[in-house]
Amino acid sequence: MVNETKEMVVKKTGEFISVSPMALTLQDTMELGQVLAESGMFPDCKTKAQAVAKILLGKELGLSPVYSLQKIYVVQGRLQIGYELVAAL
Repeated sequence: MVNETKEMVVKKTGEFISVSPMALTLQDTMELGQVLAESGMFPDCKTKAQAVAKILLGKELGLSPVYSLQKIYVVQGRLQIGYELVAAL
């Protein structure tokens, strides 16, 4: 899971491209954060900003965006790293 190459959809063209977590631009990250926050799949991401913050922290750790949203938590307004992620790193 850590440092894997993931497949994602390019929003504008609908094409599939292979990207690493570090290849996302800030604009890409913001668009992805909005889509994932609105998906309702990540209950602790109540806003686009929270999703983007989790994705950016994960990016610094070499994680994919979705894995970051799954294993980094918002607790009392602060980002916390889950024990599974600590063990994986």
